[in-house]
Amino acid sequence: MKQRTKIICKLLVMALILVLIHYTAKFMIFWAAGHGETRFAKVLLILGADVNGREIEGETPLMYAGTNGYIDTVQLLIDRGADVEAVSNNDETALDRAARVGQVETIRTLIARGANPNRRSQQGITPLMIAASSGETKAVEALITSGARINGQEEGGFTPLFFAAWNGHADVVSLLINRGADVRIKDDSGKTVVDWAREMRQTQVIALLEHLGK
Repeated sequence: MKQRTKIICKLLVMALILVLIHYTAKFMIFWAAGHGETRFAKVLLILGADVNGREIEGETPLMYAGTNGYIDTVQLLIDRGADVEAVSNNDETALDRAARVGQVETIRTLIARGANPNRRSQQGITPLMIAASSGETKAVEALITSGARINGQEEGGFTPLFFAAWNGHADVVSLLINRGADVRIKDDSGKTVVDWAREMRQTQVIALLEHLGK
């Protein structure tokens, strides 16, 4: 009887340890992804971490790795089944977040692995609009090269060019125009990008547009 009790106790302890390992892996995968600890992330996934697990705001491990530019970790997570189109509670994908902070290699990797460069949020916002709004010139270039629509409009009629001009990013405005952005497009209020640049007093953008004869 005592021997049987000892065996049961050992089994219960082992089960408890396994449960603790599983829950530890479940939460630690976000830390590993966000810090580029690829080998540790691999171990955690073996131990049962959910590659598509969610944090409080709906972020996935892939979003953490991509935002911080850890390409090896991004590749591992996608190889293990990470959803490249997963959307956070803020209606952002891993590609949206990478576009916002200018992680060019992440952008290229995600699109090469199936992310849609023209995915629209509920308000019609695309990764290119996000990059343009943030003034991330290299990210804008990478997205355009990867097939992002340069004259796409969100629900209010703004194109990536509008977002760049609104925020005073003259270098992005120049790039977009050189790549085919249409300055004649009007938003839902009937205003052009030139109108908004003047209204927002974005002097560098205004000077650039006047120099280009727009």
